[in-house]
Amino acid sequence: MGLQRPPDQNSETVERMIKAAEELFSERGHENVSLRQLTSHAGVNVAAVNYHFGSKELLVEAVFENLVQRVCEQRELALEKLQPGESLMLEEIVRSFVDPYLGDGNEKQGALLARFLMRNRLYPTDGTRRVVSEYLDPMAKKYIAAFAQVCPNLSRQQLVWRYLFMTNTLAASSAGDNLSRRIGALSANSGNVELRERREAMIEFLVSAFR
Repeated sequence: MGLQRPPDQNSETVERMIKAAEELFSERGHENVSLRQLTSHAGVNVAAVNYHFGSKELLVEAVFENLVQRVCEQRELALEKLQPGESLMLEEIVRSFVDPYLGDGNEKQGALLARFLMRNRLYPTDGTRRVVSEYLDPMAKKYIAAFAQVCPNLSRQQLVWRYLFMTNTLAASSAGDNLSRRIGALSANSGNVELRERREAMIEFLVSAFR
């Protein structure tokens, strides 16, 4: 189910709870964070969660919505910077999509969003479906339109398929650090792969998918 009562996003208490929840969920995963740990980290009591959100699950949905909204704003700004008076480049479009996941300083944000998106695909709720419809679908259409400008040889259906494959690949590759360790093991590299190296390899791979 979705939010029973939309929280006042301007409430300092609500902002503090969402921020605290995002920090803990990024570190431990939302399944491993108790309501008491969350309220202690936010400096509020358990009753505040019930009052503003109704339950922990609805607070999880609010964190998901806040995160999706922030990432969509980052991507929209990046796309706008590419538009005025210059021809779009395929790599620039892909990079603007990847950066909120793997850009410098965005790794935790990207990993949490990836986990939320994968969870939503398996266990969607009315609330998460609304977030996808309100934020992610319009953003997807903007990216598909941008790709259409630089990939005139692809049909609309091909663009949609490749966009969806891109989102799934990026989410699956960003949900944790297992991929980095796996790459290190398979390449006989004893250490984890650097974020920059991972990002550039992902961009190169996704660009090739649209060619």
